[in-house]
Amino acid sequence: MAIDVAPLWEFSDPALSERRFRDALENASGDDALILQTQIARTFGLRKQFVPARELLKDLEPKVAAAGFEAKARHALEFGRTLASAAHPPESTTAEEREQARAWYEKALQHATAGGLDGLAIDSIHMLAFVDTAAADQLTWGQKALAIVQASAQPAAKKWEASVRNNVGYALHRVGRLEEAMAQFEQALRIREQGTNEEAIRSARWMVEWTRRAMDRKHHWEQIYRTKDHRQVSWYADHVQTSIERIRDLNLPKGSPLLDVGGGASTLVDDLVGMGFTNVTVMDLSSAALEIAQSRMGSRATAVHWIEGDLLAHDFGGSRFSLWHDRAVFHFLADEADRTSYRDRAVQALAAGGFLVLSVFADDGPLKCSGLEIKRHGEREIEDFFAEHFKPVAARRSVHLAPGGAEQRFVHLVLQRK
Repeated sequence: MAIDVAPLWEFSDPALSERRFRDALENASGDDALILQTQIARTFGLRKQFVPARELLKDLEPKVAAAGFEAKARHALEFGRTLASAAHPPESTTAEEREQARAWYEKALQHATAGGLDGLAIDSIHMLAFVDTAAADQLTWGQKALAIVQASAQPAAKKWEASVRNNVGYALHRVGRLEEAMAQFEQALRIREQGTNEEAIRSARWMVEWTRRAMDRKHHWEQIYRTKDHRQVSWYADHVQTSIERIRDLNLPKGSPLLDVGGGASTLVDDLVGMGFTNVTVMDLSSAALEIAQSRMGSRATAVHWIEGDLLAHDFGGSRFSLWHDRAVFHFLADEADRTSYRDRAVQALAAGGFLVLSVFADDGPLKCSGLEIKRHGEREIEDFFAEHFKPVAARRSVHLAPGGAEQRFVHLVLQRK
């Protein structure tokens, strides 16, 4: 039986872990020595020292070729981690590096499966999700890992269950299957609560609450659009004139990919198509809202890409929009974590040089909308929040008159992706 490296790991302190592995290496030989060196390489990777990690693993290759399945699996797994892992910012990894990582992870999975090493097989599958980042692909990998967990009697596999269920839940959330996601997150939480890792328990509870908020938001907006006349809600406008003017001022080519988040039943899509834009996407949490817009547009709706889903978890994949338009989604995000998720999605979806056109309730605007608490904002606050990835282009204020005559004070900003 190969050496058990788990007790030597202190993932929060890779340098300490390296010292432990080197101490153990002094009395190790054969496959044990190879396995310990793969773990030393991993400590380098956790410290983003990917070049020395690869050099060490490269030096091991001749000996690993004649080693057992565990040494081979760990070597391939760690080589893959030097190319694509949680330690790599997504934008720092090239397509070629991702494909190289895939080959190593698939090799690791092959060796782990041949050796009956269920824990390492799950780890290999887990890492493949850093290569295949589309939600549907991650769901497929997560379900494959979960099947191994459920079929295995090995403790090394069973300890993965909470993490794997979390991954499956996250992928399900991203593809809009919220109830199934909640079931996975709740099972992950029950497993975490049987342990003593308070940070893991807090994280599992947050995922449950995050999904519950999404389910509550969806239920709320479905009810609004299925029970009320959409032309009588406070945010309705025959034409969203301020947005139209901001977009027109940008002089975007008519074929530019445009995204209207929270577009729902808004008439903006009609006007964008009427202005000659040919690549328009409308996203909303509510299927009822989208159905209203589609029905109103008639045959013209076929020229629009419609997405029903939760913006805060949606997988935009390789999409690179020239424009992200939002009239009044952002101010409903009272939770800081939700606003951060929003920003992350905007960064992911917008091309460099693309524009974020944002309208929210101003700092002297309403405190509630549609029965929900909102977060009011000033221009500088929003500019500061997005400053790392966006530069300000324009800002102005306006007053929207609701169908009932009430005034709603808005702040409108145009930010450009750096």
